[in-house]
Formats: sequence, C-alpha cells, structure tokens
Amino acid sequence: MLPFVVVIGFTKVPLAGIVCLASATFLSAFQGGVAGGVIQLITPNEMRGQATALYFLAGNLLGMGIGPTVVASINDYVFNDDGALNKSIALAGAILIPIAATIMLSGLRSVREAIIEAREWSE
Repeated sequence: MLPFVVVIGFTKVPLAGIVCLASATFLSAFQGGVAGGVIQLITPNEMRGQATALYFLAGNLLGMGIGPTVVASINDYVFNDDGALNKSIALAGAILIPIAATIMLSGLRSVREAIIEAREWSE
C-alpha cells in the first residue's frame, strides 16, 4: 500500500493516480474486516456491541478527525505552499503507514493470546 500512496502524490498522469488510489484503497480495506472479526473473537458475548462501538468510535475520530489535520499541518508547516497538497499526502502516508504497520505487528502476540483464551471460554 505504501508505494501506491506515495506515487499518488507525484504522478502527473490522471489514470495512474486513479489506479494507485484504487489499489491503496483496496489494500487498506483488508484491515477493517480482520479487525472486526478479531474483536468478535476476543470479546465476551455480553460486551461485543460495546467493543465494536468503541473500535468504530476510535477509528473514526482518529481517521476522519486527525488524518486531515495532519495532512493540512504538513502542508502549512513543512511545505508552506497551498499547491503542495499532493506532496503533503504522500509524505503523511510515507511516515504514518510504517508507524501503523509497526503498531499492528507489535500487537499480534497479544491478539494470538486473546484468541486462545477466548477459545477456552467455549470449552
């Protein structure tokens, strides 16, 4: 996904930008389904609705609230140019995608342990 996000900011060909945007959107959609499934696996039956609601609340607050602000801040304070929005999006993606991947990978062990523990509930 990272190469597609960076290329979007520097492509001059509209079709290439659309292909990169579609590819990045397609690849980023995988985590949503997996996250929803994992929440259902590791949460007790009585709390699944609340856990899912908190997940969507946090995702929407961070993604839709802070995301555009980060891009605008990079545009204002790094590039100082209203015409450099494409570069701001590419730079934000180049920085934030590896951070997000590191955070997700660091939690895999805990997710595995939680799934094993949740399986013991049904036994």
